[in-house]
Amino acid sequence: MYRALFFGILAFDTALATAGYVQIIDAETGRALDSVKCTQTEYSRFIDLRKIVGVLDGFIKTEDNNCLRVELPLGELTFIDGSPFAQTPDGIRQLTLPVVKREGDWFAEETAIASLLNSYIGGSMVCQPQPRCIVVTEPKFDLFGLRWSADSRRTQVVIPAARLVQCQWEKTIDGGVIMRFPGASLDTTRWRPGPGKAGVKWIQTQCDKARAVVVIQPDSGVAFDRVDILSNPPRYIASFTKEHPANFSSSSRLQLSAKIDSAASSKLAADKERWALDVVVIDPGHGGKDPGAVGPTKLKEKDVVLDIGLRLVKALREKGVKVIMTRDDDTFIPLAERTRIANHSNGKLFVSLHCNASKNRKLAGMETFFLSPAKTERAMEVALLENEVIRFEESRDKYQDITEENFILLTMAQANFTRESQDLAASIQRKVPVKIGLRDLGVDQAGFYVLVGASMPAILVEMGFISNKTEEKKLKNKAYRQKIAENLCAIIVEFLKGG
Repeated sequence: MYRALFFGILAFDTALATAGYVQIIDAETGRALDSVKCTQTEYSRFIDLRKIVGVLDGFIKTEDNNCLRVELPLGELTFIDGSPFAQTPDGIRQLTLPVVKREGDWFAEETAIASLLNSYIGGSMVCQPQPRCIVVTEPKFDLFGLRWSADSRRTQVVIPAARLVQCQWEKTIDGGVIMRFPGASLDTTRWRPGPGKAGVKWIQTQCDKARAVVVIQPDSGVAFDRVDILSNPPRYIASFTKEHPANFSSSSRLQLSAKIDSAASSKLAADKERWALDVVVIDPGHGGKDPGAVGPTKLKEKDVVLDIGLRLVKALREKGVKVIMTRDDDTFIPLAERTRIANHSNGKLFVSLHCNASKNRKLAGMETFFLSPAKTERAMEVALLENEVIRFEESRDKYQDITEENFILLTMAQANFTRESQDLAASIQRKVPVKIGLRDLGVDQAGFYVLVGASMPAILVEMGFISNKTEEKKLKNKAYRQKIAENLCAIIVEFLKGG
């Protein structure tokens, strides 16, 4: 019975369902430019990533079994099959849902991929729900940005264009270049004049009705070489050559090393700070028509976990943590919707709050779970109990006929965070039970539907047995609930800070 339920796991947003095509419409003319393959799930629509990249003047750079690299006008993006993260010129970006490769095609959730791609194209793409279509806007400027490429010998500044225009250039006496584009327009919002990077000291731009001008000044030891004009897609590449490392003085090498170390340290610090400030998702289990477990004196799990959840959110916000809740009142939220809320909020941590129950009324204590195949019979029983919520959902067909192969695919997003989830669960069990006077039942793993599809560290906390008279009495007490919330808050804040 458990195995059937376990591999009949909810398809969520990462499973691809009804296939079809959606039209790509030109925003200016209203004309259909092309169509793109799509697959529709209950909550999301996925579109053919390779095709939409081609429509946006990009191309496939490399592709293998589980990695896709695409070149867009303003940068290169890398996607991994089953991962919700993309490597971009600006660092790692998190998508709402994982990119999925099926039968040779790459699919990405349309809203998230549109938001990402719009940062690296000259125009824009918008996914419209009614009528179902993708509206593409052409670039409003001839020149719409710049990007960088560098290795040990050469630095290149790439200027993407909507169309090829005349380009005149001349080398300056100090090794830079002035590029003039007669009659061309330039999008100054996409340019960052001032200090450059990768061997470029600064870039200045000027644009009027007569022409656009770009001036690039390289660092010392780097000199302008040439300009290449490429037509597919249109772009201008200014190349600069670097001195051979052997010509560098000892002081130059030391200064370069110091700059690299400083930049790396700054990036790590910024990444850590950004992670700490991102969203924590608190998920009070059950709700509405689903009461959850019910204690000997009719205390309902849904009421206990909502109250503790509200207290936990308040405590976290007082610590400066951004928090959202999957529910903040007595509302029934389908399981798929809970992780969808977390992913669409760019959550960095998902904590699902529950109370345990058992036919054996003597069982007592606190335990925390992470998503992984169950290894013990009791862990299976706990998962089955929490997964019974599906009986309250209007459509249960989505839980059926999912193969073991599909289950592995569905959990790939969470597999990226298994270690973090396990570490957080261990930290909670190490410190919280003793502080609230509960027996420590340890960390365990099982196939909880509510954790599948969460693209972030995710845990499920069982805060005592509501079926046990003693623990039910404790869970009725407001001061006790506050104590649970405060101790969970301390562990979560410590986790976010990397402690």
